Amino acid sequence: MGATLSEPAQYVVTDEYIAGFFDGEGGVNLRPMEICFGQKDRTVLEYIRDRYPAGKFYALGTRTGTFWDLKYHGRNAADLVRAILPRTIEKRAALNEYVFHLERRGW
Repeated sequence: MGATLSEPAQYVVTDEYIAGFFDGEGGVNLRPMEICFGQKDRTVLEYIRDRYPAGKFYALGTRTGTFWDLKYHGRNAADLVRAILPRTIEKRAALNEYVFHLERRGW
C-alpha cells in the first residue's frame, strides 16, 4: 500500500536528482573550496546529506525567515562531485574546475 498524506513516504535521493538540484540551487566556490546547496526548506538538504554525510548545515537569518546552506568543504566534497559531475548540465564546467583544483592539491 502507498503512503498517504498522514503517512510520509521514505524518499531516496538519487545522484541524478542531486545533480539536477545542484544545477538549479547549488554553487561552486574555489576560495574557499566548497560545494554548496541553498534552500529555505531544510528537508531536501537533509536528504542530500543523508546520502553524502560530509556536508555541514549553516543557517542564515533573513527578513523573511531562515535560509539554509548545505556546504561540502575541500576534499569532503570529492565523492559528491564525482557522483554528480557526469549528470550535471548547467554547472558542469564549474565542477570540472573544482575537480582540477582538488587534483592539483593531491586530494
